[in-house]
Amino acid sequence: MKQFSLLFCLLTLSISTLLAQEGTNREEIIETYSKFVPILQETATGGFYAEPSKTIKGHPRFIEAPLTPGKITINGINYVDIPLSYDIFTDDLVTFHPSQNQRIILKPEKVSRFVLSDGTEFTFKPSHPGYFYYRNGIYELIWEEGVEVLAKHHKHTKVGKDDGQHSVVFFQVSDFFILKDGEFHPIKRKKQVIKLLGLDKKALKPVLKENGIRYRTMKREYLKTAAKMYAQGLTDKEQ
Repeated sequence: MKQFSLLFCLLTLSISTLLAQEGTNREEIIETYSKFVPILQETATGGFYAEPSKTIKGHPRFIEAPLTPGKITINGINYVDIPLSYDIFTDDLVTFHPSQNQRIILKPEKVSRFVLSDGTEFTFKPSHPGYFYYRNGIYELIWEEGVEVLAKHHKHTKVGKDDGQHSVVFFQVSDFFILKDGEFHPIKRKKQVIKLLGLDKKALKPVLKENGIRYRTMKREYLKTAAKMYAQGLTDKEQ
């Protein structure tokens, strides 16, 4: 997979510095970012981004900050320190386009992967039959050897109470899946994992105990550990 030039990396690094500073002038971002565009052409955009109503308490994004430097892969080329935001209320990946002076939505089918500033990696899946919250097909990629462990994060709104007053608030839901032999398997209970991957429960238990992993409170880590054991078993069979 191609990596964009060192010059590009050095230029994009200044964007992350600008974004990290409070009170950064918008014109400064435009001036700096314009130096190395066009990495995001009009064919890769899905329109301008508008935030949900500010009357809703909380925020619609996976990470609270509106734009933070991340990594993105488009057409097999990696770009680093690109301003990114993932809105999980609308399932939109957002960046900043200097020539338009606007935040724009990227078409998910144009982006094979992206990584946010907290290190969370996401991937695009072209379809997920029968899943209501598929939306734009963006999933967190937790593990990908032997099987894929995926999470779909989505936000919704509900009426809550704040200082005795009723208000509309965001809340988040995360669904977990194992993608095995091209089929999505929703994970609701840990016994599903054992059965699906054909794992030895007695062999898995001490590994989980050693790392303090409990399914109910650490589902992501549990699934990753189980998938890693499954992948290791495949490797041992090939040897």
